[in-house]
Amino acid sequence: MTEQVGRMINAKQVAEVLNISVSFAYKVIDQLNKELKKEGFLTIHGKVDSLYLTKRFFASSELNKDAGS
Repeated sequence: MTEQVGRMINAKQVAEVLNISVSFAYKVIDQLNKELKKEGFLTIHGKVDSLYLTKRFFASSELNKDAGS
């Protein structure tokens, strides 16, 4: 069984993935971290888990994963 492992990515990397400015990437990270904190997860200021970012912004990847099961 292959397990996906998330890694913490910074605002510059988020900006590249989403094709947005770095300053807006910080706002996105803050929002995602607020969501994670609300669910009881620990967060790191200025970084976000890459898998959570993918889950929230790229729903089609979740659909593809579900279709393969």
